[in-house]
Amino acid sequence: MTRRVLVLGLAMVLSACGQPRVPQDSFYRLTEPGSVTYASSRLGGVLVVRHFLSDGLIRERPVVYASSASPAKLQQYNYHFWIESPARMLQDATVDYLRRAGVASTVATPEFRAPADYELTGKIKRFEVVRGGSPRAVISLEFGLHRVDDGRLMLLRAYDEDVALNGDDVAEAASAMSRAVGEVLAALVRDMGAL
Repeated sequence: MTRRVLVLGLAMVLSACGQPRVPQDSFYRLTEPGSVTYASSRLGGVLVVRHFLSDGLIRERPVVYASSASPAKLQQYNYHFWIESPARMLQDATVDYLRRAGVASTVATPEFRAPADYELTGKIKRFEVVRGGSPRAVISLEFGLHRVDDGRLMLLRAYDEDVALNGDDVAEAASAMSRAVGEVLAALVRDMGAL
């Protein structure tokens, strides 16, 4: 009986050695753009940046991708995640960028309960990696700027960025997404300055 248990235990140990190693999870963040486009004019008062709206897969933390052969078919990477949901990351990135750009006296999120003079709403339309063929990082964000006292819509515009990649490396794609977000936010600041 003891010999049988020993042989069975040894067989289990040896069979475990043949199992493939499970990949380690990787987590990515949006990095700050190196340069900032400064506002040509400033909104007086408090600008509150609302939580970004998003649908479906974009709400979740796994990095989303499509193949260039089937661009309408979206999938999620199994071991590659954003550190936060894209909606939260983009809200934070937008607040940081707009503060640095000087677009308003104060830029905050609703959690700080600052009485808003202006509200900026963002919607994520695309936030994905396209693999194969011509790999690229693709984002599409829509912004709406409202004046609170009279509800006037001051700006409503969609911004699209497409950044080429050298391959299908997810870390490179995350870096390209950061650059694309920086380009979109620079364009938003220019448009806000023209109001």
